[in-house]
Amino acid sequence: MSLTILFNDDRNNKLLKEYQKLAKASYEKYIFGGRLADYKYYDMNDTIEAALLLEKKI
Repeated sequence: MSLTILFNDDRNNKLLKEYQKLAKASYEKYIFGGRLADYKYYDMNDTIEAALLLEKKI
């Protein structure tokens, strides 16, 4: 098993923006959330809170 730790640095922020552009262009009917959408680590309580807030927006 491989452990990946995401750092909030320039390299990862650039990757996040590229992934977001690709996702928007390729999967316009999908809504991404959590670690996948933000490309960073979340504790479970933060993940649930973000999901509930996102649900209110849609």
